[in-house]
Amino acid sequence: QDPANPPTLTGPITLGQSNTLTNLRLFNSPGVAVNGNAAVNGTLSGLAVANTTSDSVTFNGATGTVLVQNSTFANSGVQCCTANCTTGILNWTVNNCTFTNNTFGDVVTNVTGTASQNVTLQNCVVNQSRAQLLGLRGNAG
Repeated sequence: QDPANPPTLTGPITLGQSNTLTNLRLFNSPGVAVNGNAAVNGTLSGLAVANTTSDSVTFNGATGTVLVQNSTFANSGVQCCTANCTTGILNWTVNNCTFTNNTFGDVVTNVTGTASQNVTLQNCVVNQSRAQLLGLRGNAG
């Protein structure tokens, strides 16, 4: 694909094991644009995601290592990048991403049960967001 002129899709795109999505525009998705639920490892790079009616990207129940980089997220209906996990270990990095005018959280992690998540944010920019860049949730006690 030509990075200067990436294809435009509506989504959703479902991830499995060790998938890489590169240089795509995902606009006007009816629901989640990228569904990484139960995915194992993966890379999202050079994505432009806008105008979703739900989360832009989900990693619910995902494990392994996930990298989201060099991407933009705008006008997300709920959260931009989110991971709700009850078991397993998820190491994910969000690097060099821009979040603009999103409804709730830009990067949200929710850890329950025996799950473990390590989240790294690097070089990210938030513009006109109605919520925080990073939301952390989990079990108490």
